[in-house]
Amino acid sequence: MSYELIIDGSENNGKIAVIDHDMDENAPPNLTDMDFEEWFCDYFERIINGQSIIEDNINARNNSFMYYLHERATFKEKSVDEFLDQLRHVTHYDVETYMGLEYVIRQVWRHLSSHFDPNDLFEITNLPEDYIRYVKQLELEVNVYKNYIKNYLGNILNEKY
Repeated sequence: MSYELIIDGSENNGKIAVIDHDMDENAPPNLTDMDFEEWFCDYFERIINGQSIIEDNINARNNSFMYYLHERATFKEKSVDEFLDQLRHVTHYDVETYMGLEYVIRQVWRHLSSHFDPNDLFEITNLPEDYIRYVKQLELEVNVYKNYIKNYLGNILNEKY
């Protein structure tokens, strides 16, 4: 995902546009309502608060994606996008968080399995047709986290022994 500042003299001059390369390489940018200052402050605030968003999802609380999925049986695309964004900007890695993220992936699959099981009464509302894209992105980001942990721990073990 990349962000672009529009400088073209149009009414959108000074606004931020978002390009999601994972969705479609040829997709046009999505214009936001933010100017550069708003985007800059929002961007760093989300990085600073990122760990709490990850923890909220691991614990299914505070209107996080997992809260909605688990407690409300609702698929909130905005909250999963926020969760993915925070995973992409992680600056602190630890094994406990990684284990929590693996738990989240298992819970997502469990909820989806229940949703599609004709013998189960659990049904997710607002499940988008392309829900699997979100699940794949979550798995990808958790695997990036896992690989960092493995490399980091491997280096520590190699240094000690």
